[in-house]
Amino acid sequence: MRVPAIEAENLNFCYPDKTKALHDLSFSLPVGSKAAILGPNGAGKSTLLQHLNGLVMASEGVVRIFGEPVTRNNMNQIRRKVGLLFQDPDDQVFSATVWEDVTFGPRNLGLPQEEIERRCETALAAVGMREFKQKAPYHLSYGQKKRVAIAGVLAMQPDIILMDEPMAYLDPRGKDEVASLLQGLHLMGKTILIATHDVDFAAAWADQVMLMKEGKMLARGGTELLVEKRWIQEANLHLPKVARPFVMVPALPIDRLPRSDQEAARLLWRLFNRNEVQNS
Repeated sequence: MRVPAIEAENLNFCYPDKTKALHDLSFSLPVGSKAAILGPNGAGKSTLLQHLNGLVMASEGVVRIFGEPVTRNNMNQIRRKVGLLFQDPDDQVFSATVWEDVTFGPRNLGLPQEEIERRCETALAAVGMREFKQKAPYHLSYGQKKRVAIAGVLAMQPDIILMDEPMAYLDPRGKDEVASLLQGLHLMGKTILIATHDVDFAAAWADQVMLMKEGKMLARGGTELLVEKRWIQEANLHLPKVARPFVMVPALPIDRLPRSDQEAARLLWRLFNRNEVQNS
């Protein structure tokens, strides 16, 4: 049996003021997963991501990356395998120029200069920011800074990529670009886990979702959870936009609400053809 890329077992975490942020979380993700964590503010999504690359250590329980427990003694090795994108790029982009920022991580790995340059040119090209490499980050828009932060993660060439709200505050074009980038990373064999409020994106993109609330795991499974009224209500989320018109016509003969534009188109075509047959 193949070792999971990510495994959490009985994970608990308390802040110094004794506030409990994570409650006995257990899950695993296979290598190559496209997974999304969803839930309201304060659900513990960001805290969970920070545990998965050793930025925060659990009060109880264990995190394993490719079967290796995350400890204070192996954080450097773990962070070579697990890249984390923060929600706010201002927490991650801090150097004088874009180029200095993206090269910061690879330089700390002690890589040859030629390899550093190759990685960083490739990463900046992947996010469409090569022409900005000599710019100061404070001259960039929020969306551009987010792309630079993503490039910094990509330049490290991790096997696992964690992203906290990668779609937040992006315009529609920016969201499409990030979605394309995530799809490309998945095709390269990367394991991707995002925390997001974007039900529409998660429903169409992910192959596995985790619903959280108040630090607890409500449900875990396929994206069909995102069109099930019980779980949507309990996690304080909403149905994907593409599914809502079908709810407004309760008599429709359908087995399941669509989760993506493609599913909706197929469903409408099937309903149209069925109606044509009945009227012929």
